Amino acid sequence: MEKQKGFSLLEVILAISALALTSMFILQMFMVASELNGRAKDTDAAMAQAIASIEALKSYNSLDGYLSFVNGDGSGGSYGTTTDSEGKMIFCRYFDEKWQPVDEDSAERRFFMELTLQEAKNDIVGQDGMLYAVSVHISGDKHTLADIQTMKYFTKGA
Repeated sequence: MEKQKGFSLLEVILAISALALTSMFILQMFMVASELNGRAKDTDAAMAQAIASIEALKSYNSLDGYLSFVNGDGSGGSYGTTTDSEGKMIFCRYFDEKWQPVDEDSAERRFFMELTLQEAKNDIVGQDGMLYAVSVHISGDKHTLADIQTMKYFTKGA
């Protein structure tokens, strides 16, 4: 009797099963990498937006000038502005997935930025100005993407 050459049906089924199992793990790794890559992109854009907001703040010597900027009188766009019971000024802004500013009630809103200014409680108060604690917090998809704190000294007047 001649010996047949080739693979048996059992060997082919086992090889295909092993290939399918390995392919599932590789596909899952690609999906996780894609999600993490998107989150890293959002985090990078959020940090850039937070830094740009801090730099815009630093470019003004007076609080009145900065308030004029964020309330739409300059190139700052439109911010929602509130003051809480402790005197903290809170500026809110919403962005779509391409980091373009959108209205609060927009269906395309995906990211939220909150910039707060609060008078610093310390002895570094001059006659011509006031030191403020500044915080920029950006979140999206239930994750914090950027959180920066700094100090800014504003002079009185415009």
